[in-house]
Amino acid sequence: MDPLSFIDKIPIYWVAELLENLTCALCFFLLFPPMQLTCCGKRVCAGCGSTKLKQYSQCPFCSAPGIPEAKPDKGYERELKKLEVCCPRCNEKCPTYFPDLHKHLENHRDLQCSNCEERFIFPKELENHQRETCKNRVVACPLNFIGCSKSVSFAQLGKHTLSNEHQLSIFAFVKAITLQSSEQQDIITFTKPLENSYQHLLLPYQVKIDALNEETDRITENCDQLESERKIKETSINEVRAQFANINKSSESNIQLIADIHGILMGMSKILDDIKSKSLTGPKLLSWDGLFIWNIKFSEFKNNRQSIQSEPFHSSQSGYKLALRCEIYEDKLEKTSYISISFVILLGEYDAILTWPFEYPITLSIVDLSIHKKDISYEITNESRALPFSRPINNINSPYRVEKFCPLNKLSKSNSNYLQNDTMFVRAYIDFSKPTTNSVSSKEQVKVTTSNPIHHDIVSNTLVN
Repeated sequence: MDPLSFIDKIPIYWVAELLENLTCALCFFLLFPPMQLTCCGKRVCAGCGSTKLKQYSQCPFCSAPGIPEAKPDKGYERELKKLEVCCPRCNEKCPTYFPDLHKHLENHRDLQCSNCEERFIFPKELENHQRETCKNRVVACPLNFIGCSKSVSFAQLGKHTLSNEHQLSIFAFVKAITLQSSEQQDIITFTKPLENSYQHLLLPYQVKIDALNEETDRITENCDQLESERKIKETSINEVRAQFANINKSSESNIQLIADIHGILMGMSKILDDIKSKSLTGPKLLSWDGLFIWNIKFSEFKNNRQSIQSEPFHSSQSGYKLALRCEIYEDKLEKTSYISISFVILLGEYDAILTWPFEYPITLSIVDLSIHKKDISYEITNESRALPFSRPINNINSPYRVEKFCPLNKLSKSNSNYLQNDTMFVRAYIDFSKPTTNSVSSKEQVKVTTSNPIHHDIVSNTLVN
């Protein structure tokens, strides 16, 4: 019984023209998304256009030589997207758009292949499957023209070519040709009728051999084309690898650049913090009670052992421009290190209207941060005033230096009352209420005194803030 005989009994409600326009010319399923062949204009689905067409050496519709080329048909795809159709199997009254029809058609996948039991929707799908793609379809031996008349399933064809029956058929064919040749002793003595008879005998075989030669040439041409494509792809891959290497190298350069930019930003951030810590509205002034307090990071100062200078401060908006210095003084005779503090007068823009020499009492102190308030202080007396207190000629006067202000080890102790969070506070107090007429003798050197309570309030506020 013909396995396709029941197809005519399957109801198909689309007319033949509609089936041709809406189904793929190769697989006979729905034509979506559509592709169009450039050689003849036939339309196939995207699945066949990207895979099945590449198996042909010429167009299956117009026989144009070469592998057929198909391109997406966007215009026809837009028309199909807007098309409302009914089901071609059940003629369902509720229309649906064409791209969504395949979901409904899955309900009609009831056409079963008798050889492999695979199911299909359209009769032409099943017919094409049983004729061309079913692995269990029955085919004749490709060498049936030499006497092998065996028909086997396509999946068993390779095994059949190795069978005794197939090999015996080939042997019989070769033997027949050999015997016919040996019966002729001298080919020159052949008569014309015998030659024509021999040629007539070989003619069918010659046609088959020519067909095999053409197929061999086609396969060789395809292999050459595939090799050419392989070389092109390999070149493209090498180019991509080279681009990737360049990108990787560029990425490493960018990482280094980012690191450098980060270092610059950190430096700028530190500079910005320094700027924020300084007055942006004008020169730094003494407090209302004549105080200037300078905080110094002690460990950094001690380890570097370099002279440091405070930022300039003014006695008033249009007053004297002053500064403090701090350094470590080494007494080689006593073999002792001292903290040395200096008072410096700088060249100011209002010096012309000020009184010279500078004649106001100055008290320098290292602040005691404990409850005892025993500051280490030194008062600059009238007798000790000389060039350092005259009107500046250059940018800065010679500093008035107290070399042995305080032994360094006094502050280096772990429980020192003069450090808090590794910070030492140096205070300068200038009494502008009177000039230095009742100054203490310069012979009275650095001493420990109880500070003015007002001064300690200023220090306390500074520590809290």
